[in-house]
Amino acid sequence: GKLQKFVEKMYKAFGEKDIAIVPQQPGFKFSETSSGNGSSGQSVEEINKVTNGFLNQVAMAFGIPTALLYGEMADVEKQTKNYMLFTVKPLLKKISDEVNVKFFEKEEYLSGQKIEVKAVSYQSIFDLATSIDKLISSSAFTGNEIRSEVDYEDSDDPNLNIHHITKNYTKLNESEGGEKENETDET
Repeated sequence: GKLQKFVEKMYKAFGEKDIAIVPQQPGFKFSETSSGNGSSGQSVEEINKVTNGFLNQVAMAFGIPTALLYGEMADVEKQTKNYMLFTVKPLLKKISDEVNVKFFEKEEYLSGQKIEVKAVSYQSIFDLATSIDKLISSSAFTGNEIRSEVDYEDSDDPNLNIHHITKNYTKLNESEGGEKENETDET
């Protein structure tokens, strides 16, 4: 009777609760058992392996390189570029497309009214100086187009709306400049 009720109550407590407190009765000896080799419960390493496994699966589902999650420094620049190119950029494109569909009529969008969503892709404008120079000197972009890409306001300077090209990028027969020769007679 009483002993059976006590055992059932104790068994129920252990089965339903994470932590169960049962007073030790005279004549009974309690010892903790686990599936491990004498260890009590799972080790921290085992728990970390399981949680890291789940984290890795979620990261892969979202296209996040696991090296970025764990702060690994090897190839961090390449990993970041890949993450921005293959995960963030397509996601921002979808957001931008959806916002434009919701807020603008077709005619408004075609006339240039739209929302652009851009990702942060550099740390300092000075890191981009050489690339900016090449883009402008090859006439691929104007100064204001570059300013827009690096999140600066367009300038009112009309020269920043002109495509420039350096001599290095012109066709061979179109190059001009250099020293003008003196056409005076030396007699």
